[in-house]
Amino acid sequence: FLSPNEFYGYGIPNFQTALSLSNSNFDSNNRKTFSLCPNPVNDQLQILFPTNFNSASLSLFNVIGQNISVIEISPKNNILNTSNLSTGVYMFKIESNGQIQTGKLIKN
Repeated sequence: FLSPNEFYGYGIPNFQTALSLSNSNFDSNNRKTFSLCPNPVNDQLQILFPTNFNSASLSLFNVIGQNISVIEISPKNNILNTSNLSTGVYMFKIESNGQIQTGKLIKN
């Protein structure tokens, strides 16, 4: 819109709502899923825990589905040494509190 009006302003009907929703994804104190970083990883992978999760089981699978590693992790034990992994793509599964999260991990 080239000129604002009282309903649309410059094109965003409710800018404050849009801003608060866009910023809500960055609230690290209210994380709802596990995060693995960095991804792609070189030698060390950090697993960031969601709010109110104390422990989890991390399983790594190669591209043909073979389970190559199962590791118990916690917020205090959340660094994984990945230097022994070959370069490639892996799938991960994290199980905690009856919930399962899966995703892709790339090793450089």
